[in-house]
Amino acid sequence: MPEPRRLELIERTGLDDGELQCREEVSRALHVPFHEDVISRLQGHGNLIDVRLPDRAVCIRPGETCRLPLPE
Repeated sequence: MPEPRRLELIERTGLDDGELQCREEVSRALHVPFHEDVISRLQGHGNLIDVRLPDRAVCIRPGETCRLPLPE
């Protein structure tokens, strides 16, 4: 990140040197898993199998993200 932009962000967020160092360490250790060039919600996401959902499942689009109702 260009130095002027970095300094502007530090000033706007009020981050001190200790917090900046901590965030730097976390960012270096962080691993973001990808599956087919898309960020996965969890590691191993690409290895999950499809599951037939009950008719009462609410889907955003057929065949995509679905939500099951909570048991009553």
